[in-house]
Amino acid sequence: MRKTVVILTPVLVLNVSYEPIAVCVARRARTMVCKGVARIEESHDCYVHREMRLPSVIRLSEYRRVPARRHTASRKNISCAIATRASIARVRFRRSS
Repeated sequence: MRKTVVILTPVLVLNVSYEPIAVCVARRARTMVCKGVARIEESHDCYVHREMRLPSVIRLSEYRRVPARRHTASRKNISCAIATRASIARVRFRRSS
């Protein structure tokens, strides 16, 4: 792999409890591992440094509270929710008859 491709490879970031938090690039993941903030759980076959493989999954050392995502009440979101509920209701109605 070329160096620029290696640095931009996506890496999955897990919490201490193995819940996915985010996806970052390999450069940021390598920095987190070197600082001791995270550990490598899975890695690729190629090496970033002499003794360090390119991480594909890292796990944080301390628990990070992730705030719940809030959905905005826009016309588009409301119409999508109504359409989804209507399609689920149709499926349930067809099965029961």
